[in-house]
Amino acid sequence: MERLDTEISEILHHIVVKLLFVCKIQRLDIEPTITFLCTRVRKSTQEDWLKLNRLLCYLNGTLNIQRIIGVDSLSIIQS
Repeated sequence: MERLDTEISEILHHIVVKLLFVCKIQRLDIEPTITFLCTRVRKSTQEDWLKLNRLLCYLNGTLNIQRIIGVDSLSIIQS
C-alpha cells in the first residue's frame, strides 16, 4: 500500500478528529468508519484517503435525513 505524504496525512488526521466529534454528538451512523479511520491516522495509506472521501460523500448525500428520537420513559432516551 502506498503511504500518504506528510501534508495529506495531516489533513486526513484533522478531518477524522472533526468527524469523531460529529459522530459522538449527532451522526452515530458513521461510528464504525470513524473508529476504523482513527486507528489508521498514524500510518495512513491511499486506501484510507479513499475511505475518508467515500464517508464525506455519504455525509454530503445524507445531510437532510431527520433523526427520530423516541422516549419510553423519562429516564431512557432511544434514537
